[in-house]
Amino acid sequence: MEKQSAFARRWLLLQLPFFLFVLAYATAVYFSQKNGWGLFSCRVASELHFYCPGCGGSRAVLALCRGRILSALRFYAPLPITAALLLLSDARMLLFLLGKGRFPTRRFGYTCMVICLAAVFLQFILRNALLFFGIDLLGDIIH
Repeated sequence: MEKQSAFARRWLLLQLPFFLFVLAYATAVYFSQKNGWGLFSCRVASELHFYCPGCGGSRAVLALCRGRILSALRFYAPLPITAALLLLSDARMLLFLLGKGRFPTRRFGYTCMVICLAAVFLQFILRNALLFFGIDLLGDIIH
Protein backbone atom coordinates (compact mmCIF):
# COMPACT_ATOMS: atom_id res chain seq x y z
CA MET A 1 0.00 0.00 0.00
CA GLU A 2 2.86 2.39 0.83
CA LYS A 3 4.40 1.66 -2.56
CA GLN A 4 1.19 2.76 -4.28
CA SER A 5 1.03 5.94 -2.18
CA ALA A 6 4.60 6.84 -3.11
CA PHE A 7 3.80 6.23 -6.77
CA ALA A 8 0.68 8.42 -6.54
CA ARG A 9 2.66 11.27 -4.94
CA ARG A 10 5.35 11.02 -7.63
CA TRP A 11 2.65 11.02 -10.32
CA LEU A 12 1.15 14.23 -9.00
CA LEU A 13 4.57 15.86 -8.58
CA LEU A 14 5.41 15.06 -12.20
CA GLN A 15 2.39 17.06 -13.31
CA LEU A 16 3.94 20.36 -12.18
CA PRO A 17 6.89 20.32 -14.63
CA PHE A 18 4.52 19.10 -17.35
CA PHE A 19 2.17 22.01 -16.67
CA LEU A 20 5.07 24.48 -16.67
CA PHE A 21 6.32 23.04 -19.97
CA VAL A 22 2.88 23.44 -21.58
CA LEU A 23 2.66 26.99 -20.27
CA ALA A 24 6.14 27.84 -21.63
CA TYR A 25 5.25 26.22 -24.96
CA ALA A 26 2.01 28.20 -25.19
CA THR A 27 3.93 31.40 -24.43
CA ALA A 28 6.46 30.63 -27.17
CA VAL A 29 3.66 29.89 -29.66
CA TYR A 30 1.86 33.09 -28.72
CA PHE A 31 4.92 35.33 -29.17
CA SER A 32 5.95 33.51 -32.34
CA GLN A 33 2.52 34.11 -33.89
CA LYS A 34 2.31 37.68 -32.61
CA ASN A 35 5.69 38.61 -34.09
CA GLY A 36 5.27 36.60 -37.30
CA TRP A 37 8.36 34.44 -36.70
CA GLY A 38 6.82 31.28 -38.19
CA LEU A 39 8.65 28.96 -35.81
CA PHE A 40 5.73 26.60 -35.43
CA SER A 41 4.73 26.02 -39.05
CA CYS A 42 4.38 22.42 -40.21
CA ARG A 43 6.79 21.26 -42.92
CA VAL A 44 4.52 18.37 -43.93
CA ALA A 45 1.58 20.70 -44.55
CA SER A 46 3.62 23.31 -46.38
CA GLU A 47 5.56 20.93 -48.65
CA LEU A 48 3.40 17.82 -49.08
CA HIS A 49 0.02 19.62 -48.91
CA PHE A 50 -1.69 17.33 -46.41
CA TYR A 51 -1.88 17.47 -42.64
CA CYS A 52 0.39 15.38 -40.43
CA PRO A 53 -1.03 13.73 -37.28
CA GLY A 54 0.17 16.67 -35.15
CA CYS A 55 -0.94 19.61 -37.28
CA GLY A 56 -2.89 22.15 -35.25
CA GLY A 57 -1.42 21.06 -31.93
CA SER A 58 0.33 24.36 -31.22
CA ARG A 59 -2.81 26.35 -31.94
CA ALA A 60 -4.82 23.95 -29.77
CA VAL A 61 -2.42 24.44 -26.83
CA LEU A 62 -2.76 28.20 -27.20
CA ALA A 63 -6.56 27.99 -27.45
CA LEU A 64 -6.74 25.69 -24.43
CA CYS A 65 -4.57 28.09 -22.38
CA ARG A 66 -6.98 30.87 -23.33
CA GLY A 67 -9.93 28.74 -22.22
CA ARG A 68 -11.34 28.23 -25.73
CA ILE A 69 -12.14 24.53 -25.58
CA LEU A 70 -14.23 24.44 -28.77
CA SER A 71 -11.46 26.16 -30.74
CA ALA A 72 -8.95 23.70 -29.32
CA LEU A 73 -11.20 20.83 -30.44
CA ARG A 74 -11.35 22.29 -33.93
CA PHE A 75 -7.60 22.79 -34.17
CA TYR A 76 -6.55 19.47 -32.65
CA ALA A 77 -9.21 17.30 -31.00
CA PRO A 78 -6.81 14.87 -29.24
CA LEU A 79 -5.35 17.64 -27.07
CA PRO A 80 -8.48 18.54 -25.05
CA ILE A 81 -9.34 14.84 -24.84
CA THR A 82 -5.86 14.07 -23.50
CA ALA A 83 -6.04 17.01 -21.09
CA ALA A 84 -9.41 15.81 -19.77
CA LEU A 85 -8.12 12.25 -19.33
CA LEU A 86 -5.01 13.55 -17.57
CA LEU A 87 -7.14 15.63 -15.19
CA LEU A 88 -9.35 12.60 -14.55
CA SER A 89 -6.28 10.51 -13.82
CA ASP A 90 -4.93 13.19 -11.48
CA ALA A 91 -8.27 13.39 -9.69
CA ARG A 92 -8.25 9.61 -9.19
CA MET A 93 -4.70 9.76 -7.79
CA LEU A 94 -5.64 12.62 -5.48
CA LEU A 95 -8.71 10.78 -4.21
CA PHE A 96 -6.53 7.73 -3.58
CA LEU A 97 -4.05 9.81 -1.57
CA LEU A 98 -6.88 11.34 0.47
CA GLY A 99 -8.17 7.85 1.24
CA LYS A 100 -11.46 8.32 -0.60
CA GLY A 101 -10.78 6.18 -3.63
CA ARG A 102 -8.92 3.13 -4.76
CA PHE A 103 -5.63 3.07 -6.63
CA PRO A 104 -6.06 3.60 -10.40
CA THR A 105 -5.11 0.42 -12.21
CA ARG A 106 -2.88 0.06 -15.23
CA ARG A 107 -5.96 -0.87 -17.19
CA PHE A 108 -7.23 2.70 -16.75
CA GLY A 109 -3.92 4.07 -18.07
CA TYR A 110 -3.99 1.75 -21.06
CA THR A 111 -7.58 2.72 -21.80
CA CYS A 112 -6.62 6.42 -21.73
CA MET A 113 -3.67 5.76 -24.03
CA VAL A 114 -5.85 3.88 -26.53
CA ILE A 115 -8.45 6.67 -26.49
CA CYS A 116 -5.76 9.30 -27.14
CA LEU A 117 -4.14 7.32 -29.96
CA ALA A 118 -7.54 6.66 -31.55
CA ALA A 119 -8.32 10.38 -31.37
CA VAL A 120 -5.02 11.24 -33.10
CA PHE A 121 -5.66 8.67 -35.82
CA LEU A 122 -9.27 9.77 -36.39
CA GLN A 123 -8.26 13.44 -36.48
CA PHE A 124 -5.58 12.65 -39.08
CA ILE A 125 -7.93 10.62 -41.29
CA LEU A 126 -10.93 12.98 -41.06
CA ARG A 127 -8.95 16.17 -41.55
CA ASN A 128 -7.21 14.84 -44.68
CA ALA A 129 -10.44 13.32 -46.02
CA LEU A 130 -12.12 16.71 -45.71
CA LEU A 131 -9.11 18.30 -47.36
CA PHE A 132 -9.57 15.93 -50.31
CA PHE A 133 -13.10 17.35 -50.75
CA GLY A 134 -11.86 20.95 -50.52
CA ILE A 135 -12.68 21.63 -46.87
CA ASP A 136 -9.63 22.97 -45.04
CA LEU A 137 -10.36 23.15 -41.31
CA LEU A 138 -7.15 24.97 -40.42
CA GLY A 139 -6.86 27.11 -43.53
CA ASP A 140 -3.18 26.32 -44.08
CA ILE A 141 -3.24 24.43 -47.36
CA ILE A 142 -6.15 25.72 -49.47
CA HIS A 143 -6.02 29.49 -49.71
